[in-house]
Amino acid sequence: MLENLDIDCLRVSEFKHADLVLRRAFSVSSSRWSTLERNLRVDEKAWAAARVGDRLLGLGSGVVMADRCHVGPIAVDPPMQRQGIGGALLNHVLRRGQAIGVDCFSLDAAPSARSLYEEFGFIQTDTVEVMSLGGAARHIVSDCRVDPRVASEIVEYDEQLTGLGRSRLLTHYLDQDGSRAFVARQGIRVDGYCLIQGGVLGPCVAGSRDSFVGVLRRLLDCHDGSKLTVFVPGRNDDAQTALASHGFVHTGQLIHMLRGSSPERERQQIYGQSSTAVG
Repeated sequence: MLENLDIDCLRVSEFKHADLVLRRAFSVSSSRWSTLERNLRVDEKAWAAARVGDRLLGLGSGVVMADRCHVGPIAVDPPMQRQGIGGALLNHVLRRGQAIGVDCFSLDAAPSARSLYEEFGFIQTDTVEVMSLGGAARHIVSDCRVDPRVASEIVEYDEQLTGLGRSRLLTHYLDQDGSRAFVARQGIRVDGYCLIQGGVLGPCVAGSRDSFVGVLRRLLDCHDGSKLTVFVPGRNDDAQTALASHGFVHTGQLIHMLRGSSPERERQQIYGQSSTAVG
C-alpha cells in the first residue's frame, strides 16, 4: 500500500483532473465528464478519491440505489497502478455501502479484472453482451419527441418491473433530453421503454419481447443511422435475438459480478443497461 494515501469524497473542483484520470486509465480519448456528473447527481457521495497530499491518483464510484450499490468505475492513473490504490478505493466503496445498510453490491468488469473483485468476495453471476449498430455520429431526429408527462410513467413502470430504485437516475436522463425516450404500450398501460443517452441505447426495460421489439422499431425509425451501443444482460436471450435481427452486432463481452444475496430476476426484463456502472 502506498504511504500517506488518503481516500475521501471526490470534490467537484477535482472533476477536470478526475476526467483525465478516467480517460488515461481506460485508454479513451472522449470525456467522461457526464459519468462524473451522473453518478454524483444520483448519489451525492458516490465518488471516492485517492490522494497523496493534493495529488489525485485515482477515483472510484459506488452508486447506492434502493438496497443495492452499483460499483464502478474504479480508475487509477496508469503510472500509479499496481500499488494497491484500486483495492483501497474498492474497499472504501464497500465499507461506505455497508455503513448505510447496503448488503448487495454489483458490478460489470473486464474479464481481466475478475481476480481483483474475487478477492473482495464478488462472484460472477452473468455476462454483459456489448452490441453496436451504425456509424460514429451522434444525433436523434428532432421530430421523435415524447411528452414530458410520460417521464413519471417511465419511472413508475421501471420500479414496478425491476425494483431497482432508479428514479433519480431515470429523472437525470429524462431531464437531459425528453426526445430520447421511446415507450411501448398495451392499451394505455406502459409495457416497455427505451432511452438513448450519449450514444448508448439504455436503459431499456420491457415486459415482453414483443413490447421491446415494438419500441425498438419506433426508435430506429426515428434514428439517423449513427452509432448506438447497448449493454445487454447475458441471460436475456430475447434481447440479443431481437437486436441482432435489427442489425446490431456483438462487439464485446464483460462479466457481471455480485457480492451479497440477490436473485437479480430483473435482468430478465432489462433489454439494455444504462451503462456498465449503474445497471
